[in-house]
Amino acid sequence: MKAARFLVTSAVAVLCLVSFLPGQDKYFLDLTEPGSTAPPESSGFGCGPRLGGGSEDRGPVQPIALLVLETASFDKTAYALGEEMVCQIRLRNAGAKPVPIPWSADSRYRNKDCSGAVKDPARAVLDATFGLHLVTDSGLKRVVPLVSLYGRMANPETFRLLKAGESATVKFRARLYFVEAGPTESGAGTLHLPQIFVATVTCNLDDTSLRNPYQTLKSDNEVRLTLTEAPR
Repeated sequence: MKAARFLVTSAVAVLCLVSFLPGQDKYFLDLTEPGSTAPPESSGFGCGPRLGGGSEDRGPVQPIALLVLETASFDKTAYALGEEMVCQIRLRNAGAKPVPIPWSADSRYRNKDCSGAVKDPARAVLDATFGLHLVTDSGLKRVVPLVSLYGRMANPETFRLLKAGESATVKFRARLYFVEAGPTESGAGTLHLPQIFVATVTCNLDDTSLRNPYQTLKSDNEVRLTLTEAPR
């Protein structure tokens, strides 16, 4: 099954959005509903800001050919900085073996032990962090954090087992704030708004029962979004 594609033309500013319906997927998680997310924890545990979790001594990332970040859609084609956007992302299992994915936005289920792999798969912790990567035609790059999901294999309500050919869609809200890219990634020049960006969604998935975290997933479609300054 080929992933749906987006077509944007700057002349008419039309974005062909894919219609996401719960019936199209094995699983559908709507985090835009009231009470669907939990407040972040105030305690300072966790594996730090590095996406994908895990500790450095777990070794290099491993390929993840089984999961495909198939599509991503947004509710509009243009946003102002600080504006809330609604995004939908779909993960599809293109392999032959089931893959567990986290299914809770409650950060209390996050990985609190960064000492390495959990030997017992029944005690494994799953983390998935999604980000929006924006690139201008001149090469300037910015990152927008989107949403994080957590799961524990000991708690069936916090994860889903995605079997071969099955897909799962997550719908969520995110506030559009830039996280500056590193000096070697940001490109040359100063960013001025309004600006048109090529946008892709990434997913960093970690399963602590595995020796290494997965390599970063990148959505197979690109969307052009116009960003403007926040209204004064």
